[in-house]
Parts: sequence; structure tokens; C-alpha cells
Amino acid sequence: MKKMKFTRQNIRNDKRLLLLAAIGFLSMFAVIVIKGFLRDWHLHLSPIGIFLQGTLPNFFAGTGICAMFFSVLKNNFGINTIKSIIYAFLITFFGLTFWELLQYLIWAYPVDIYDIMMSFIGCVLIVILVLILYRKECATLPTCSKLPKNNRVIE
Repeated sequence: MKKMKFTRQNIRNDKRLLLLAAIGFLSMFAVIVIKGFLRDWHLHLSPIGIFLQGTLPNFFAGTGICAMFFSVLKNNFGINTIKSIIYAFLITFFGLTFWELLQYLIWAYPVDIYDIMMSFIGCVLIVILVLILYRKECATLPTCSKLPKNNRVIE
């Protein structure tokens, strides 16, 4: 299998990669807008609006970072789709969870379980999107039923 490089040409040729890159860029832009501008305006929001204003940056960070990690792993390192999305999910989710805990340990900010949940939901959303976009590629991978049976007897 030929290894692809993550270049501008590959993004133009692979519409799926272009979509994931756009989602990653827009997600990180949303994090900047919410944290950098909307929170400073002190808007009078409903309780749901206040909750979303506090947790949506983690959701968008989860989607953006996971989409970018998937793109880099799949194209630069030649890892197959399933392994790439699993690695991207694990790196992103545990990285954002670690960041949440690090904020508590260093700056004494409270650990917000809703931030961790929104990070998880954002990562899962990208996993589902990748599985939909790359469904033909994922369907050709061997499953447990297609693997050869081990005929050894364990005593």
C-alpha cells in the first residue's frame, strides 16, 4: 500500500479528508470564539445557555483535535482507518481529560465532569462520522468471524 503524505494536494483529492479538516478548523475556531469573546461579554443567558457556554469549548476541542489526529495518523503514518480513529479517539479523550485534571492540580480550578463528558461526546461524534465516511474501507477489514480459527487444544 502506498503511503500518502498529508499535503494540500491530498486534501483537494480526498473530499472526506477535506471535510474532516474543515470540521477540525471550524471546531477550533469555535473554541476561540466561545472562550475568547462570548464569555467576556457576560451575556444574560438561560441556565441551558450558561451550561452550553461553559461546556461547548470542550465539545469543539474534542471534535477538532480528534479530526486532526485522525487525518495526520491516517495519511502521514499509513495506519489503517480503524486503528487511526481508535488512536485519535484515545489520544484526544485522554489528553483532554488529563488537561482537565491538570487545571485542578496546578491552578486549583474545579474538575468539571460535564467538560469531560462533552469531550467524550465530541470524540464519539467524530468516530461516528469517520466510520460513515470511510464505511467502504472499514467493511473490507477482517472481522473476528473472518479470522482463521485456532485449532490448538488448551489443557
